[in-house]
Amino acid sequence: MAIEITSDKKNVILSRRELEFILPGKLTPSRKETKTELAKKLNVHENLIVIDKIEQRTGSQLTLGTAKVYSSEEQMKRLSLEHKNTRGVKKAAEGEAAPASTEAKPAEKPAEKKA
Repeated sequence: MAIEITSDKKNVILSRRELEFILPGKLTPSRKETKTELAKKLNVHENLIVIDKIEQRTGSQLTLGTAKVYSSEEQMKRLSLEHKNTRGVKKAAEGEAAPASTEAKPAEKPAEKKA
């Protein structure tokens, strides 16, 4: 897969690079494949890349996308939305511990005593 970067802007204030890219091909590649190709081309670690958008152009064989490359994982976690960070990442298997849920569970009623 040959990836062509059409725009590469450095955002010094947010410590990241903002990219626009084009991928030729009939099929839209997965986010994982795209991250791997971007990491190879830019010589950065895959964990520092967040894919914002990938879309296939109607009637053409081009896929357009945008991504952000952060300077550190702490900066990425602080600035990027959590659901964008976890897109394209495999979820924990059944035997592994699942991440803790942040939702509050309803309070249980105490058992009534029989007199």
